[in-house]
Amino acid sequence: MIGRRPLSILMLAPLPPWPVNNGSKVRMFHLARSLAARHRVTLFSLRCPSDAKASVEQQLPSVDLQGVDGPPQGVGPISILRSVRRREPIHVAGAWSAEAAERLGRIGGGFDVVHVFHLTMTQYLPFVRARLNVYDPMGDESVYMERLSRTAPVLWRPFVIWNLRNVRVYETRAIHAFDCVLSVSAVETPRFQKAARPGAQVATVPIAPDTGELLKLSPSEGAGQMVLFGGSLDWFPNIDAARFLAKDVWPLVRAKVPSAQLCIAGKDPVDDVRKLEEQPGVTVLPNPASMLPLLRDAAIVTAPIRTGSGIKIKTVEAMAAGKAVVATSLGCEGWDVRDGVHLRRADTATAFAGSLIELLSDGQARRRLGVAAQQLVREKYTLERMVTRVEELYEAGLATAGAA
Repeated sequence: MIGRRPLSILMLAPLPPWPVNNGSKVRMFHLARSLAARHRVTLFSLRCPSDAKASVEQQLPSVDLQGVDGPPQGVGPISILRSVRRREPIHVAGAWSAEAAERLGRIGGGFDVVHVFHLTMTQYLPFVRARLNVYDPMGDESVYMERLSRTAPVLWRPFVIWNLRNVRVYETRAIHAFDCVLSVSAVETPRFQKAARPGAQVATVPIAPDTGELLKLSPSEGAGQMVLFGGSLDWFPNIDAARFLAKDVWPLVRAKVPSAQLCIAGKDPVDDVRKLEEQPGVTVLPNPASMLPLLRDAAIVTAPIRTGSGIKIKTVEAMAAGKAVVATSLGCEGWDVRDGVHLRRADTATAFAGSLIELLSDGQARRRLGVAAQQLVREKYTLERMVTRVEELYEAGLATAGAA
């Protein structure tokens, strides 16, 4: 495809990709921006009021941004009734908009590629036409819901289990409708391959953030004894991770390293996260303007994730910055990392605390991990590699479609 005629690409997104403050937006924003440098890209977004549209257009001037204002986010009576009536996952039902369907019908066909982000947007595929249909779920929803059913608060678990049944059926049917499916992790690829229709491409394409500035940083031991956890602090897996780190792990660390400080930083912390400041040596920093100064200062960056699916962008960003990372198995799932070489892996509170204590007392070990981690990102997880791989899949898919 590179060097051939520009393609006409339609992207369907569940929300505007700016500001880039979560993994889904990382994928949507950087693919749209990079592909628009060589192709004609139309991005259609739900929940895109005029002020959000103006911000996205400023950041993506080469992208033709289309969209609608609704539907509202969250779970409401209408989405619950639609979910029950149509046996759809609750978040899929909540993303339905008759206005969006009508607008997409007017946009019509003539596209080379339609690239659909997230399970919620697959319901709009019948309203558009393209030579190649690409599904980019950015995580295995069935795996996410299954893990959530084991960790959600007890009162919510029956609801989560009910929704899980709908997700399994709906996701399998949705995958079967596409010519090409992108998996963010080799761990998830086999299930997508099983669900895909015969002849469909299923490829592993990790989400890669813009690591350009991070890779310019020299791997460092960090300043002082600050341990960092960052992420969207209104998302359940991160809320659970913050609680685990502050309540179960941190008292064990402080007992051995009284001067250690834990900084929990990120978008829109819920009250349960804000209250973690009551723990000795814990600071909660809401909505920092940039994570870069915190990454520079941190001695260790953590990814104590215990539920969810997909890959954790903050883990690879910390690795790109040359920082020592301590992560649970889920916190580094999907990345091609080796325990003790690129990071430290620990899944219990005792093991996690032990790794933090050891690394806080050994600056050279922290730097060794940071050097190896940064090199791994440079070799495998750059934005350029992600975009090139997506273009290659477009090319292969369109060649197959042309031969059919």
